[in-house]
Amino acid sequence: MPRRRPERPIERLRRRVEMDDLQAGMIRREEAELRKPFRDRVLRPLIQGVKGLTDRAVTGRQLEVIRQKLARAGYPGGFTASEFAALKTLLSLFFPATGLLTLMGLRQLMGMRFPLLFYFLVALALAITGYLSVDFYLNFLVRRRRNEIARSVPDVLDLLTITVEAGLGLDQALDRVGQRFRGPLGDELVRVVQEMRMGRPRGDAFRDLADRTGVEELHAVATAIIQADRLGVSIGNVLRAQSEQLRQMRLMRVREQAQKAPTKMMIPLVLFIFPALFIVLFGPAAIRAWHTLRETPLFGGGGP
Repeated sequence: MPRRRPERPIERLRRRVEMDDLQAGMIRREEAELRKPFRDRVLRPLIQGVKGLTDRAVTGRQLEVIRQKLARAGYPGGFTASEFAALKTLLSLFFPATGLLTLMGLRQLMGMRFPLLFYFLVALALAITGYLSVDFYLNFLVRRRRNEIARSVPDVLDLLTITVEAGLGLDQALDRVGQRFRGPLGDELVRVVQEMRMGRPRGDAFRDLADRTGVEELHAVATAIIQADRLGVSIGNVLRAQSEQLRQMRLMRVREQAQKAPTKMMIPLVLFIFPALFIVLFGPAAIRAWHTLRETPLFGGGGP
């Protein structure tokens, strides 16, 4: 047999470097995969697996409603309407599966036995809970984002007024304020500027802004800006008037909420605080009176 030529040191070094590079590349890919959020690593692949079933079951009208809510919530998680519908289906399967596995574990560990109807009712209740929990969470995000935008409108109008009166046009002022103002309203202004740069009329862009956010204050601002643009009125004066009007409306809303506070406080007072207070104050006296009455002849206690 021919003898194998011994490997030269430079070849061993080159092979070692190649192996190290290969291992380092694999480690970097694993680290990059682990750095991804749970939503992208686990949840989104599961959603894609269920998405094929929900696409045939969900109607276009339902997708449009979901799409509108996602837009008003700021597209949480980057989910599309079809992916969100698939998420609802996924949770309606995950919740009952987890509940049934828990009941089976209790049966094995603690010897607890449940009738078959109980399993069915638990699975049904958890399926409904999983399906509706996504809608409840999305509605919560919509309300929170809407309130945040509504609180930011007067401040943004003040900034727009200052920039317009400083000599900038309305489009440039929107771009400047949208880039500098942090929050959902700043992001919406940036989107409005991008739409206008793509050739969309200013009035349509502002109408879509008001419809997309669902904020009543923005509807009034959009209408005022559109009318001022048509009539040739000074935009700065219109923005200042709208800002003052919205601040007055917000002050009235705060006063209204303050007047409702005592009525809302009655519910926890009557249901939780007063019963606990009565138990602490009159509980020992009631126990002492009961022991005293038990010792009387009327209740069969001690006597002559």
